[in-house]
Amino acid sequence: MRISEVAERTGLSISNIRFYEKKGLIGPQREKESNYRNYTDEDVMRLKRIILYRKMDLPVETIGRILIEEEDANHVLKDHLQVLLDKQQMIQNSVDLCNKVIEDQIDGVLDVEYYLNYVKEEEEKGNFFAMIDDVVEEFAAFTNFDRFVGSTAMGWRFFTNPVLNRIINVIWFLLFISIPIIGIIDDCLDENGFRVQSLVLWIIWILVFGLSFLRFHRKSKF
Repeated sequence: MRISEVAERTGLSISNIRFYEKKGLIGPQREKESNYRNYTDEDVMRLKRIILYRKMDLPVETIGRILIEEEDANHVLKDHLQVLLDKQQMIQNSVDLCNKVIEDQIDGVLDVEYYLNYVKEEEEKGNFFAMIDDVVEEFAAFTNFDRFVGSTAMGWRFFTNPVLNRIINVIWFLLFISIPIIGIIDDCLDENGFRVQSLVLWIIWILVFGLSFLRFHRKSKF
């Protein structure tokens, strides 16, 4: 069947189907003469499985490992359930904090220091609130760091522990920042003299990477 029919049977858009094909989650045969994709009932059922897993908020990379049977689906879902429960608890803590602030504002005066201390005390007890998005978290998203971490057997533990997740993201950010700095220092201290060409390449690398990140940052705000 053609991709338009598959889209109709699954409820997915054609671009979604092609995205999953690009990610290797499905692999329709191609006709030799026309080179058109020829989808089967098996491909449709595979896409429906993908939809089901995505409704559970499973990452595409994790779904891929399940489909090729690198990981047991039941085991993955149990681990993912814990991730969702931790997120749910974090959201609930934020809801409770919001209600507390609303109920306490009798005279309309917001005691910021009091509530920040309250949050700090609760987080020390293990009751985490919504994470504050900053450049570190944005950089992790920009470099698809979740994909690298999520591909490891213990990756889910980094996501379920907010403190550990924060530490790993900071290390990842500093690692990328240090690469061009080390390269430039190495060029300056080279025994054979200052390497202009290498320095220019590092500057281009910084500009391209920096401008790409700024573009990502602007897009993420909309």
